Amino acid sequence: MAKKSQKLTRQKLKDQETVSPSQFNFLKSSFLGTVLVILSGIVLYTDKIIGFLDINFSLPSRYDSYDFETLIWSISVTVSPLLLIIAAHLKTKLIAYVVPLYSYTLQLWFIIYDLNIVDKQYTYFYALGTCILIIFVWTAYNKKEKESITREIEKKKRVLSENEL
Repeated sequence: MAKKSQKLTRQKLKDQETVSPSQFNFLKSSFLGTVLVILSGIVLYTDKIIGFLDINFSLPSRYDSYDFETLIWSISVTVSPLLLIIAAHLKTKLIAYVVPLYSYTLQLWFIIYDLNIVDKQYTYFYALGTCILIIFVWTAYNKKEKESITREIEKKKRVLSENEL
């Protein structure tokens, strides 16, 4: 009798495993990719954040023609696509691409339709839209992960019920 209960206990403990190491690595890389995609959209507003916080540094003489915010914007426009490229290789959730799409669309809109040289008056609009999109992406990401876990649990239940027969 004792051997049978030990066998059943081991079976139960084995069945309680829900995520294998390879699945866990997939979830980590997917999460990291999603964060990088969102960050690639937020990076485009670094110059506005720096201007809002009134952060300023003296620049080397080779950058005399730039003000600090313009230099930061130039760097962020270069870094953002690089983050997108890295994230694309990490099984990123597609919904996360909404944030950089929003950011680039706003910048394109500003370039095409606005006559102002500096777009500081739009900072609140940028911040509000980006926050709403991040909340949307976070909610959608959690929903997708929950569905994935639920599917995995149902799959394990089916395997367990087939083994009992």
